[in-house]
Amino acid sequence: MKKQTCTHYGFIVEYPKYYQCTKCKDIAYKVILKNIDGIWLNETEPKEVLKQRLFENIFRKQQNKKYQKEKD
Repeated sequence: MKKQTCTHYGFIVEYPKYYQCTKCKDIAYKVILKNIDGIWLNETEPKEVLKQRLFENIFRKQQNKKYQKEKD
């Protein structure tokens, strides 16, 4: 039996210090990128940072859809 991966789309909840997917319960902490700017020395971002950016982007899209529905 193959384990299905979660796409997180439409299931992200924001908390004060992290984002959480309600479907798979995966967490991405918000504080990782706080006050950090620039590039990484080895030109690759750590997995935690990529995960945080993914959750933030999905959450932002979720909020935009919510506001569009309220607007209409």
